[in-house]
Parts: sequence; structure tokens; C-alpha cells
Amino acid sequence: MIADRQFIICCQPISVGEVLTEKFIILFGITQGKLASAMGVSRKTINEICNNKRSITVDTALMLVTAHKLGVYNHNCTISYLP
Repeated sequence: MIADRQFIICCQPISVGEVLTEKFIILFGITQGKLASAMGVSRKTINEICNNKRSITVDTALMLVTAHKLGVYNHNCTISYLP
């Protein structure tokens, strides 16, 4: 009889800054400045979140969601409405 084996995959947790950078800024081809402008925060705030020097707050997360919803996406997955 073959015993069932469990495989445990150990990996580092993904930071909010890494997700913001890779899944939002790079994916949509925007700059930190454009994202900051759309969210109504300073570029420094976005930069510090991306570099894991600042935690994301509930208010910042809500602003990010709002900026994401305001973006008009085309079929190339790029934001065409960010000032």
C-alpha cells in the first residue's frame, strides 16, 4: 500500500508593493505618477508602497479601487483614461 504524501511548498508571501508594481503598473503600462494622480495621492506615496516602505491603508486601497474602476480598458489591457 502506498502512503499518501503531502507536499508543502514554502515561499515568501507577496508584498502589496510587489502586487501593485507587477499586476497594475507594469501590466497596464502606466507610471507611478499617473497612478498617483488618478488616486489623488502623491507620487511619493505610491513609490513608498511599491518599494515596501509604506503599508497600504484602507483609504489608499479604496482610492486604488476607485482609480481602477475609473480606468477605461481596451482589449490590450491598457488604461486609456488616466490623466
